[in-house]
Amino acid sequence: QFACFERLGPAGWTALAEVAAYAADRGHLVLGDGKRGDVPVTAKAYAEAYFGEAGPGFDAVTASPLLGRDSLEPLIEGALAAGAGCFVLVRTSNPGAAEIQDAPAPDRPLHELLARMVDELGAGSIGACGLSAVGAVTGATRPELLVRLRELMPRTIFLLPGVGAQGGSVDDRDEPPMTRFLARQLSTTTTRTSGSWRRS
Repeated sequence: QFACFERLGPAGWTALAEVAAYAADRGHLVLGDGKRGDVPVTAKAYAEAYFGEAGPGFDAVTASPLLGRDSLEPLIEGALAAGAGCFVLVRTSNPGAAEIQDAPAPDRPLHELLARMVDELGAGSIGACGLSAVGAVTGATRPELLVRLRELMPRTIFLLPGVGAQGGSVDDRDEPPMTRFLARQLSTTTTRTSGSWRRS
């Protein structure tokens, strides 16, 4: 989570790079959670910051799509060039997400429109495992939406925040839709690996 490092000023960015390197050296995937999104020229600069030679060496970063497709394309292009990926916000786990992400746009919820865009943006980066390098942030606090989102993004890796303090659960006594979703995921992705697009 970039904010936890950025609040410390320049020393925080140094610490972030050290933590990323430490994790990578031990074989972990390193996800930079900044949820950035801006006009194309700025998005390209973000891509250079995250995935360029002077960057921390992330395996993926999170990104906001609300400025449109052209705000994501430079970031995705930079990620792919580095053998990395992006997770795009589609339906987040915070309580206020419904106000925007579930609103009609115009004949379907905005999160469905975003899901289709993510699927299209990832179509050119399908790995040998059948999964795309463009993932989706799909919060675990609304498990009843996940089956539909999987229909719209069949080749997309889902990042599922919200389990625990925010109320998401995988307990079938509390959240049957989540259990059904996870069962479907396990049955269709057993032989897949999310590291197919990981930088070498």
